[in-house]
Amino acid sequence: MQSSEVLSTQLVALESEKAELVQMLSKVEAELAVQGEELQRVQSSLATERESGVKMAEALQNQLNEKESREQVLESQLLAARWSSLQGAVEEAEKIIQESLAQIDDPAHISCTSSADYLASRCQASLDSMDRLKSARETFLADNTAVLELVRVVTQCGHLVGDTIVQGSATSHMVPVEQADGKCVFVLQM
Repeated sequence: MQSSEVLSTQLVALESEKAELVQMLSKVEAELAVQGEELQRVQSSLATERESGVKMAEALQNQLNEKESREQVLESQLLAARWSSLQGAVEEAEKIIQESLAQIDDPAHISCTSSADYLASRCQASLDSMDRLKSARETFLADNTAVLELVRVVTQCGHLVGDTIVQGSATSHMVPVEQADGKCVFVLQM
């Protein structure tokens, strides 16, 4: 009988232990369920943030592409404006020189005179301007952003060459025709 009492006591102890283990298992399962829900919430939040980050990156990339496109358009417009200003300066210089050439035969200008020394100084200024023009052209060909200096030098050169033409004509009026013909023959023989 004692063995049945011992067994009965052991059985009660085992059932009590089983009940405790079942209760602990229920608590662990409840904790796992809570942690599983938390894990799903965190994963969902991460997925949302990742999706938001991807959308933000795409939006930023689109903005960057638009900015680069606008910069290319502006760069193209700037290049066109540079060429236009240079073309305008060349046309203006050509016009100044053409007007100076037209003054040679103008009856109102035939009575104008000038000294050979002044003509020589105008010739030297024109030659110096040509050197600056060559230098500015080389600089512009190396770097087309240097257009302002080339425009300035082209305009200045047009004025100086035009002035040299007018002064040359005025100086020629100082020399008697016979002397001028003789000098022309001398120059042609050289």
